[in-house]
Amino acid sequence: MTIIAASIEYKRILLIADCRVTLPDGQLHDALQKVYPFGPHAVVAFSGSVGLASSALQEMVRGKGNKSKQKLDTLTRQLSRITDRKARHRCKKGETASGCSYIIAGYAGQTPYLASVTVDGRRDPRIEMTREVGGHSVIGSGESERDACQHAISGSDLEKFSDDQAAFALSGFIDAAMSLSTMSKRFNTGIGDLKMHFVIRPEGWWFVPMHTEMFRGRISDRNKPLGYAPVHSVVYDEPLSRFVLQEHQSGSSYPLASALSRNPYDLRGTVKADFDPYTLRA
Repeated sequence: MTIIAASIEYKRILLIADCRVTLPDGQLHDALQKVYPFGPHAVVAFSGSVGLASSALQEMVRGKGNKSKQKLDTLTRQLSRITDRKARHRCKKGETASGCSYIIAGYAGQTPYLASVTVDGRRDPRIEMTREVGGHSVIGSGESERDACQHAISGSDLEKFSDDQAAFALSGFIDAAMSLSTMSKRFNTGIGDLKMHFVIRPEGWWFVPMHTEMFRGRISDRNKPLGYAPVHSVVYDEPLSRFVLQEHQSGSSYPLASALSRNPYDLRGTVKADFDPYTLRA
């Protein structure tokens, strides 16, 4: 399952997304980048069909849809039209288009902007937008999970936290909501531990590095004092403009699979195979 959530706070927008991708055989792997900067003041996140979102986002980039001066509502409508056209084309050919959803978050001057887009190729795209403090948006998973996350966000009070603290606090609220809403389901249907945290302000966006830890008694390095040891980290490699997954136990690191890459479905470090992107779910 996927959950991507964004919330407008006073003079900032918080956005979190997991990195989980579902393979055709049902295997789950935390290896996919689902959030993409579009200029210095906005980011776009997606869930659903990896192939459909990848094709639309790449066309946006080729068409200079990510230029920094483009209005955010124009960006939203353009992304909606491109994705809908591609989804309907696949439906007419008798191919499965599935569908996908987006969150567009950013600032136009000092004014926050948060929109969600849902496309399935059978009905007109649905666009919801807000500029109000307290506004939020959640995409991914099922309706009950999204409702639980929206309820958790609406009851949070994050203004007292610093940017980094607020991003992780929002992530904690989402984790709690998902845990309660999936208690009766299998454990591996949950969202992944690896998440991407973004803070967006009028002056621009930045990425909050994320780390996961495990109690030392449960990992191979048991000769060290008891406590917690790092397992994974997601960091931003600014010179390469790539988000990198670091595995501390093996010492390896590799870029998250990117929907904008020439080879976006190379899930290095987790899966040694290539897949039709339309069979992958984010």
